[in-house]
Amino acid sequence: MPKTTSGFASKPLIGKNHPRWKGGQIMRMGYHAVRMPDHPDANNGYVFLHRLLAEAKLGRHLHPWENVHHKNGNKLDNRPENITVISNVDHGLITQPPKYPELRDREWLEEKSKTMSMASVARLLGCDIHVVFDFYKIHGLKSSFKGGRPKNL
Repeated sequence: MPKTTSGFASKPLIGKNHPRWKGGQIMRMGYHAVRMPDHPDANNGYVFLHRLLAEAKLGRHLHPWENVHHKNGNKLDNRPENITVISNVDHGLITQPPKYPELRDREWLEEKSKTMSMASVARLLGCDIHVVFDFYKIHGLKSSFKGGRPKNL
């Protein structure tokens, strides 16, 4: 039998009747989560708020391979201009400790792109050309790289 406020039969202390009810919002892993048990991506009845806001912005549910990135790194800053939907792969490239920190520096990469091909930048850093291409795409650098797109991509 559910707990009640007294020994008498009354409303059970769950949901809105519980004294610690916070309107169906909780913190989970540093993110705001909202109670939406019927949402297709609900985990124990909760969905991350930033994912809901991104879905509203797109007008559809997010695909499993899509991630919501907070541009300024603040997990609680869910302003529309601070969140963007990117692939899980691209999100990992942005958020993981960088193996090639120069590639995270847009200005450095943009400067190199003016005088060097992607292959030359890859040789300079000792990495695969595809790694350079991924960061080129993330930073939104146009076709300023000499040599253009690497083969087999």
